[in-house]
Amino acid sequence: MAGLSEDGPSESHPGRELFDPGPWLRAQSDHVVELAGLCADLGRLDERLHRGPAGWRQRLALAEAVGLSWWAGDRIGAEQLSLWQAARLSGPDEDALGLARAGWALRRLSSGPEPAADPGLFLERAGAGDPGTSDPIADDLAEVLEGTEGLHPVVAAARLFHLWKRRGPVGPAAMIEAAVLAMRVARPRPIGVEQGLIFLPLARRSTLALTSSGPPSNRLAAWLQQAHQAVRSALSETDRLLSWEEIVRQRVEPRPGGSLDAVIHLLRDWPLVSAPMAEAQTGSSRATVQRHLALLEAQGLTREASGQDRYRIWSAAFID
Repeated sequence: MAGLSEDGPSESHPGRELFDPGPWLRAQSDHVVELAGLCADLGRLDERLHRGPAGWRQRLALAEAVGLSWWAGDRIGAEQLSLWQAARLSGPDEDALGLARAGWALRRLSSGPEPAADPGLFLERAGAGDPGTSDPIADDLAEVLEGTEGLHPVVAAARLFHLWKRRGPVGPAAMIEAAVLAMRVARPRPIGVEQGLIFLPLARRSTLALTSSGPPSNRLAAWLQQAHQAVRSALSETDRLLSWEEIVRQRVEPRPGGSLDAVIHLLRDWPLVSAPMAEAQTGSSRATVQRHLALLEAQGLTREASGQDRYRIWSAAFID
């Protein structure tokens, strides 16, 4: 693999050990119980996304993109990414490259081509300002995935992540690229399937899986542990969203297809919503969306998250 470094703190050649599928196969056998538990909950989350609103996948992907941004050092918040992605709005002092990297991660985790089918197309935005790269991406990916037929996709993705990080220069774009690529490879999508879970949740609660070191067994253990925690968190969030929307509709009884209904959908599909974002997404006037947000806040159904009199941001108020 071009650019793969074999230098590192562990004895011998850690790059070779990571590249060799043998240690990963042994690690997979050692952690088969943990892998089975993760896959069971992944199946539950996939089924829920199949049945639930289309915006849920975007909401879960946004949480992952924010986690990756903080891990990579860009530190883009959910409110910044939501506003930029939904309405292409950003503050004058915000990091344009950081937003672009987080936005690319969000788009690739919520949609886009399969990585193995066309790696160049999949990764074209990951450079965030460096479109002239001539790296043989397709050859490198094929080399990494070669000989891994015995590995479960989740395990193959963990191996891919740790190898891809060693490819080329280190920086936020390369870090996010490696993580997003692995998260998508972990959940290959059948041809023609456009719904359900298309990535492995990993970074919404912690970056343990992305910072682990040592032999493949240690790295895989951290990968499975953190992925399972992220999947359970996502399942819990969808449970709360279902309960919240049911309560909202009982209390305010919005007209189907009306502007209040559209604002409710927006709060369900995005973790944070501002008035300019709601205006752009719903097509309603600023006064109308502000009136709806004030109504929902008065009912205790939303929570104002900024603590400011201007540039206010709302989120769904989950009721226990």
